[in-house]
Amino acid sequence: MDLIQNVDVERLYTHILSLEGIRHPISSPQGLLLAKNYINKELTSYGYNVKEEEFLVEELSDPFSNVIAYNNNPSDPEVLITSHYDTVINTPGADDNASAVAIMLESARILKDQGNFKFISFTLEEGNPAHLQNLLSKGKELGLLTDENRLTSARLVDLSQEIQKKISELLEVGKKNIVAEVLSTFDTNLTDKEMEYFRIRYKIYEDGMRTVLGKFDLMGSTHHVSAIENHENITGVINLETIGYTSPKPNSQNFPTPLDPSMATKHNTQENLSVGDFAFIISHNVSQTLGASFFEQTQLEAINLTSAWLHVPFDYQTIVNTMPDILRSDHAPFWEKNIPALIITDTANFRNPYYHTPADTISTLDFKFIKQICQSTIVCALNMLDSVN
Repeated sequence: MDLIQNVDVERLYTHILSLEGIRHPISSPQGLLLAKNYINKELTSYGYNVKEEEFLVEELSDPFSNVIAYNNNPSDPEVLITSHYDTVINTPGADDNASAVAIMLESARILKDQGNFKFISFTLEEGNPAHLQNLLSKGKELGLLTDENRLTSARLVDLSQEIQKKISELLEVGKKNIVAEVLSTFDTNLTDKEMEYFRIRYKIYEDGMRTVLGKFDLMGSTHHVSAIENHENITGVINLETIGYTSPKPNSQNFPTPLDPSMATKHNTQENLSVGDFAFIISHNVSQTLGASFFEQTQLEAINLTSAWLHVPFDYQTIVNTMPDILRSDHAPFWEKNIPALIITDTANFRNPYYHTPADTISTLDFKFIKQICQSTIVCALNMLDSVN
């Protein structure tokens, strides 16, 4: 309890303010580099060993790097606290995902010398830059994108939104291999060039590609997990994803099909979870104990974080087939390898209207909420280590 009183809101604010800005390998490679260097510098200043874990992306020559901070006892059980530091192409990414990086950094500062913790900030969570680069080049070649990567007509914007909506609807009911089916319904409205562009744009949803980890997204975390030699050494992973936005408005919270609010265990929330004011904790078949622990910490009198815990008692492949929306972050590669991991989130686009837009700025965030999540993360991480000592 003494430790969590040291969580400093001003430090959390400074981290997000320092990271805010487009951090994307195509639209802002310099922003991505600056973010990586900032995280490295902060973790080094706390006294950790810090390394940059490089990996290559097919079709691109320059490497990308995850940032990893660790102590000098690799043989001991370890707890991982993770985030990602990249953004999509057009957003300053205060909520997604500077909020999570800030919590990770503040947790690292406070947990120094408290046990064997590892802190990792992944890159390329948001997408494969080679795929995007090919899409943008093809769009310009076809005359459908401007030099600033904007669609050239309002009609195309409307069609794009309609196609994405239809794809999302089919994904929510578990359909696969849907791109050809969806585009065929727009056949009379699309020219041959437009059809070619949209086939490339939505290829991620064809032939099960969305669930091939590390192909179109989650690239840094997939690389990291594939390189882990001893999975049994990991006591648990707390993955922080898009974690700073709340709304007190009625009906501000939505859920993907087939999730239902009745499936969640709740603390201080509306019974139907219709108000977007809670931290959402999600565990799967091998991370139930971890999920229960994090949820328990939110209820401590010194924290009292409004929260909901969803335990999905299925293995990774069953989740792929039934509820892929809960795999949209860096916990997914850990789940695939049966490593206990949680995702802690504000639910992103199911709550935050600024998600993946230029309006995802620091002024929209709830810093009391961020502080409480940081405190819960610290206590849960300490309890995980205590459980194996």
